[in-house]
Amino acid sequence: MSLDTAADTAVAELTKLAVLQAWGLGGKAGARLKQLLTRKKIDDQVDTDELERQLRAAVAADPEWSAEISAVLAELGSDRPAPRCERLPRPLRDRHDALGAIGDSGVWVVSGRPGIGRRTLTLGLAERRAEQFHGGSLAVDLDEHRGEDGELVVRDAQRHILRQCGIPAADQATTAADVDTQYRTELAHRRMLLIVHNVAGAAELAPFEPATRSALLIATTTTPTDDLVVRYGHRNVIHLDGLDEDGARELLADVCDPALLAAEPEAADELVELCDRRPDALGYAGARLRRSRGTATPVAALVRRLRDRGVTDALQMASDAVDEYLGGLSERDAADVRLLATHPGRDLDADTASALLGHDATDILADLGDAGLLTTIDNGDNGDGNGSDSAGRDPRVRLHHDVRDLVLHREGDDAAVDEAFARTLRYFRDCAVHADLDTDVDPKAGRLRVYPEGWGERPRGGEPLLPYLDRRRHILLELARQGRDRGYATEVCQLGGALEVLATTRGMYEWYIQLGEACCPPPNSSATRRCSPARTRCRAAATTSRA
Repeated sequence: MSLDTAADTAVAELTKLAVLQAWGLGGKAGARLKQLLTRKKIDDQVDTDELERQLRAAVAADPEWSAEISAVLAELGSDRPAPRCERLPRPLRDRHDALGAIGDSGVWVVSGRPGIGRRTLTLGLAERRAEQFHGGSLAVDLDEHRGEDGELVVRDAQRHILRQCGIPAADQATTAADVDTQYRTELAHRRMLLIVHNVAGAAELAPFEPATRSALLIATTTTPTDDLVVRYGHRNVIHLDGLDEDGARELLADVCDPALLAAEPEAADELVELCDRRPDALGYAGARLRRSRGTATPVAALVRRLRDRGVTDALQMASDAVDEYLGGLSERDAADVRLLATHPGRDLDADTASALLGHDATDILADLGDAGLLTTIDNGDNGDGNGSDSAGRDPRVRLHHDVRDLVLHREGDDAAVDEAFARTLRYFRDCAVHADLDTDVDPKAGRLRVYPEGWGERPRGGEPLLPYLDRRRHILLELARQGRDRGYATEVCQLGGALEVLATTRGMYEWYIQLGEACCPPPNSSATRRCSPARTRCRAAATTSRA
């Protein structure tokens, strides 16, 4: 969003307030707004077009006055529900320079390789500045809102943010232009910290730029593109590398036991340097120390092992940690870990993992977390449309980037991988069918889809399935794409047809458009004719939402 667009939003909101007798607004913010309008001799008795012209001229002529107006608009929205980012599980260590460099408003870009601590930094900053942003703090991961070609679906990401702001899907706009307007209008009334993860360039970030000059946007990226640097300036692009010595040692102590490091200070210093002071490598090392408590000189023993195996960087540290972990598992548990690495999407949860394995995955997930190979991810949206925090309800977990890649390259049973995928696809298909059957239909029109009598056992007992599926949209989309490519055209079309209920009841139109594309079998597929009705309905329902 350009500065001109932000100004347009401010003018539009100011005009509404003036038309609604802005002079009579109560409170400090209302009084301040009246003072600012009076200073520029804005006449609220003229018609709306003339009022808007006066406001636009004042905003363009005086940037400082425009900034004050923007701040007052945000203050007037202070009574709106304020979403908050998840809290860090442990204290943020080091990063003093980065924290100090990021200003109180504007757009800032944080770059660094996966595992370096970009997400941790942004969440730590959100905690420390919570009082500053009364409009709330929230995060959106753009990688969860991309089409199959990798192109960002801006409308979908903006609607995700609106959901977190407390606007149910039923109250959200549907067309791209209207969603953009609603997004800018909502954020114009908030002094908010917005975190946008995995930005691929300036064009992707522009639609999320603050609609008020008092808001702060922090974007994360692996490598800043030239256009990001040009648009926001070198000073606003911060690159993360290893922690300083004290911060690295503190983080290692947070993960394991400070007493272990205190008992072997020289070995601890050597271990920190072997990890290149990188948070991900320190996490692997700390977890291994924690699991070896009770042995003699565990820090020195780990350093010797790493030296003997030629470990010199974070990737080698991850590889050695995976080797040691898998080597200590039973054959069945090691096979389960490989299956978990094949899961659709970037994240998963205990239910999805259990469907994949065919048995309860709680213990193996907990063990992976204890080994430092998996972390909990919370996107702050529980899928019920009210933006409430999902922490503790359906916690999403993620195998660390390097760990998942390393596990996927291990030898294993490919037939078991295919069986696990098919089991997961059919589980979610059955959830979708029963969610559709649970939904009331128009008594005249009837149900759009017809299912065989007694369609399988209802998964999950009496739990409402619609919000359950809504919270797993990121998994369902990738599941459909992989299922189509793996040859499960029939199941994918069944899944896509049943999931139309998400679009019709929750307004997930852009997401359903992508799902519709994923449900199309490849040309000349033997399933093409058989799936034609379901595919046609899927495409038609998605297409009608494009208007």
